[in-house]
Amino acid sequence: MAQMSGAEIYQQLCTSCHGVRGKGDGPMAPLLQIEVPDLTRLAQGPAGEFPAEQVRRTIDGRSERPAHGLPYMPIWGLRFYDPEKPDDAEARARGDSIVERLIGYLQSIQED
Repeated sequence: MAQMSGAEIYQQLCTSCHGVRGKGDGPMAPLLQIEVPDLTRLAQGPAGEFPAEQVRRTIDGRSERPAHGLPYMPIWGLRFYDPEKPDDAEARARGDSIVERLIGYLQSIQED
């Protein structure tokens, strides 16, 4: 994933639930007990802008979402960051880079 674009990372990790276009209509969505969010409408929330920090915290697992109940969304931070090396700055920077590319892609698919 080190050299993948945000779109490629999204295609690999997110489409099964969120769908190819981010509309929440992936093949796994009907199997979940929650409605899968439409990622193209995140900027239409109460603040009226793309919530980059909230998205970052959701992707890397730092944000608990009680409304979701059980954690249906994978905590990608566990995959991107090595929990056995929490002080490894180089590994953390690689993980942060993956998250940032994915956030950039999600920001680019926002609809008016």
